[in-house]
Amino acid sequence: MKPATFSALFAKDLLKARRKPVAYLINIAIPLLMTGIIGFIFQPSEDGGQGLGVMKMAVVDEDRSIVGEFLAGAVNNEEMRENLDLRFLDREAAMASLLDNDIAAVLILPEGFSDAYLRGAEVPPLRLIKNPAQRYHPAVLEELMGVVVESANGLYRVAGEDLRDWREVIEEEGVPDMNRIAGLLLRLGDRFERAGGLLFPPLVQYETVAPADGEADDAGGGGVNLFGYILPGFVGLFMFFLADNVVRDIFREELAKTLERYRTFHASLLPFMASKALVSLLVVTIAMYITIGLGVVIFGIQMRNTGTLLLYVTVYSFFVTGLITFMNALSGTEKRADTLNPILVFAIAFLGGNMVPAQQLPGFITDNISWLLPNYWFITGMQHLQFGWYDVSIPGYSLLMLALGLLLLYLGARILHRKLERRRL
Repeated sequence: MKPATFSALFAKDLLKARRKPVAYLINIAIPLLMTGIIGFIFQPSEDGGQGLGVMKMAVVDEDRSIVGEFLAGAVNNEEMRENLDLRFLDREAAMASLLDNDIAAVLILPEGFSDAYLRGAEVPPLRLIKNPAQRYHPAVLEELMGVVVESANGLYRVAGEDLRDWREVIEEEGVPDMNRIAGLLLRLGDRFERAGGLLFPPLVQYETVAPADGEADDAGGGGVNLFGYILPGFVGLFMFFLADNVVRDIFREELAKTLERYRTFHASLLPFMASKALVSLLVVTIAMYITIGLGVVIFGIQMRNTGTLLLYVTVYSFFVTGLITFMNALSGTEKRADTLNPILVFAIAFLGGNMVPAQQLPGFITDNISWLLPNYWFITGMQHLQFGWYDVSIPGYSLLMLALGLLLLYLGARILHRKLERRRL
């Protein structure tokens, strides 16, 4: 690889990134926005209580299914219990607690609910019995259940035919059938692509109001800064999309024929692809520095182990770049990448704890899947460096993320190079 060729391509890609900063700014702003929304809702108040207080709800699980297992996993998380107190009771005990004004509502999961939903049969209704003696918490829980029901309805409309197959995969004993899972993901991607006009862009948007001066001292008056706890997950998630925007430029240049013009004078694609990878790594690393730095300033987070933390962020950027390069290589075209990449990213983010803390997921996911994912290593490592939580090895996680990132980058570059050459012929 000629240094002059690589440096010229690298300078060109950096210039393109500087001229179109909107995508980068969005992926920096959204993690901060989502951290702020969730943090300001649940942050401790000055008297040591929560903004909404602890919402207490009893769950009567007559279904004995994965739904109840998911809720039980959420209850076992200490941070979750600080905001939502779920109590699994039988119907008689739950109604007694409601009459004693000890809880805000009772959620009844009827027998056969999950089985009927997955089969597409008539589903017995969920029941939410509200406490008329309380004002705010029952209303909040009712709205929350409304969101859950609408989401379940939308999911079935998009992927109802596949839900039974997904259930069989989840309940299958032994090693999961990866070929079957890949086929289900492709089918789900096709359905999302057909529904894209209804799903994207989203119809619901948020407008936020800046908090007044003097808010949010570190840890909310003692303890853990909730914003510092939330921020790593959202930052780790949206850096995938930022890297995807840079790496996807290969397909855009192929469509615009600039790649073909490059091939007229250069036989090797190595400098071209290496430039994209290096720019992606640089952009993701700088964006993570900026996002975390802004989070420290905006949310009053007191940074600890700053040097090690920044190195850890840099290593995670290698993994992000490698994974996104590999995903785009498997997709092969921008149209397929538009469909598959968001599904894969959200699946990895969900299982690794970017969207919901991994400790709140069902036990079979946390114990068998989450701890194997590098984004889980990143989140728990960041929380270890900031709060001293979890018994994790920062050097070990760093080496694993670096090695996996470089391996995925190498494999992705090889696969993508082969596909581009094949299309040229």
